[in-house]
Amino acid sequence: MREDLVIVTSTAKLINKARTTGKLNLGTVAYLNLISYYIKFLSIQPQTIENVERLVVLKDIFAQTMNKCEEICNYRIALDLLCKGDDTAYIIANHPPTVNGVEKVYEESDYVFSYSDFTNNFNDIDLGDRPKYVEIVSLPNVGVLQYTGINLPIGFIFDLSDVENITYVLGTNDSFIESSSFLFKTSDNNIKPLFSNEATYTFDLSGSTANKPATIGDNTIIVDNNVSTVLTLVMFTSQTTAPYNDPENDLIDAIRVDRIHSTNQGIFNINGIAVVEQQIITREQLLNEEFIHIGADITTIQTDGFEFSARDEGSGIWVK
Repeated sequence: MREDLVIVTSTAKLINKARTTGKLNLGTVAYLNLISYYIKFLSIQPQTIENVERLVVLKDIFAQTMNKCEEICNYRIALDLLCKGDDTAYIIANHPPTVNGVEKVYEESDYVFSYSDFTNNFNDIDLGDRPKYVEIVSLPNVGVLQYTGINLPIGFIFDLSDVENITYVLGTNDSFIESSSFLFKTSDNNIKPLFSNEATYTFDLSGSTANKPATIGDNTIIVDNNVSTVLTLVMFTSQTTAPYNDPENDLIDAIRVDRIHSTNQGIFNINGIAVVEQQIITREQLLNEEFIHIGADITTIQTDGFEFSARDEGSGIWVK
């Protein structure tokens, strides 16, 4: 058996014993000293492929062992002295991992995340380190991230073993957005975990099965002064420019009076009562011809108007 592997195996056994007893004995220190000596010895030998491989292994084992010793009994200072005169820094054998972002086509109302969602091309140069935690760096621009049904805040960290409790929920009013994304970082499972670079998780919402909103245009109606005009349903659907249109062919559900022009001299009424801003007028009220404009008693040309939004029966999303 190769002498460097014998050293590594023996040291590992003593460290495991130290974990149990909470103490390091002189044998452990002796083996660490031997590893240090062997590293120095190989460093001045011809850099053959075999020697380079041995040097890499021993340096990694020595550094990781120092970490474990520090956790056991704060033995770092004594161990540092063993390498005195060596230019290599054997302090922390841990490096941050790297991870790639993810693009996913959103198809369901609630998406349940999986382990692979946050470990795409996970890479850690420290042997044995695996994905462990995920930190939410930013929230989605639309929709929400939830843990067991509770909205997550920025900075939320969870263990990947718990990933199936993390869901993405797209709101009803967000279904017309083309994409949604958030940033995350994934850590390794080292004793002192380090987090990766920030990666982007993107949902493609263009194929979402969620109900999408309608589109609607403007309308101009010319009438005589001092007359009453019934504002009918077709004036807010087929007679607008462009006409009312819904991707799912949902009927218009209601209109909302967003702003009434301050220069109006006529009055807009519902059943004889003046309409106010933010008032909702239902499809049924339009069909029943309850929405009426009463023109001003003047002889000059006058324009009365208001700005409105409409929503369809399917999505319930207001659009202008």
